[in-house]
Amino acid sequence: MRTRVDLLLVLAACGLDAPAKDASIEPPEIESPNGLFTLTSPALIDGGAFAAVNTCDGRNVSPELAWRNPPRGTRSFAVVLSGRRAPVEQWVIFDVPASRRELPPAVQRAFSPNNVLGAHQTPSFVEYVTGYLGPCPPPGDRRHTYTVTVYALDVAKLRGIAPETPRQHAHRLILEHALASATLTAVYVR
Repeated sequence: MRTRVDLLLVLAACGLDAPAKDASIEPPEIESPNGLFTLTSPALIDGGAFAAVNTCDGRNVSPELAWRNPPRGTRSFAVVLSGRRAPVEQWVIFDVPASRRELPPAVQRAFSPNNVLGAHQTPSFVEYVTGYLGPCPPPGDRRHTYTVTVYALDVAKLRGIAPETPRQHAHRLILEHALASATLTAVYVR
């Protein structure tokens, strides 16, 4: 962060414009006055395996998540579950109020889930389903790795998103407004 600020000051002193923010780059881990921005879950251990309940082999419900120490200026949060082999978004929830520091287990499958007031979700990778659908690699395939990322955003609401907005588009907007991110990585094999 300090390097970017120094670069912006040099560019301004020379009368040049700041470089555009690259939306394909993940935001850095940021240390707040209270410590590092972190993501935890009683259902997911970093580097461990998804419980069947959070996959297509179980109830296929979202895991409980909690985060702490978001950076100053955070106005909302977003969470994205994506596969690592082919970086495909599986679940995108955004507009999570800045006052929240957790998502409950089994977030309701709806654009505006009742158990996370103010938040919104995109359609899933399965037609006619909105919200969380967890890991579901082909049976007998090798082990798949997934990343759950919480983003601290500089806006209270993402603009231009409707119930039918694709996951990829929402994720790009999230990256454009991300101040910082924290991740958990887990695996699943069927």
